[in-house]
Amino acid sequence: MSGMNLVPPRSLTPPPSRRQLALQALLATLALLIGVFWACRLDVGARGGRAAATLAALMIISGLCGAIVTLIQCLAGRR
Repeated sequence: MSGMNLVPPRSLTPPPSRRQLALQALLATLALLIGVFWACRLDVGARGGRAAATLAALMIISGLCGAIVTLIQCLAGRR
């Protein structure tokens, strides 16, 4: 037997409010849009560099992940 608990303990913290979810969705969308814009600007100019391309990709990934997490939290709060 492993020492891992397969059933997580119930959290006593309240779910995020609508305002918190809206702010989280706004920040995730902004990160996604900034990453896409940055990546498009790197494609036009040849001086972008590998570090800038990596940061643009990280902005896109964090925006997508944030949007997915916000969507899941919003749908889970309706139960």
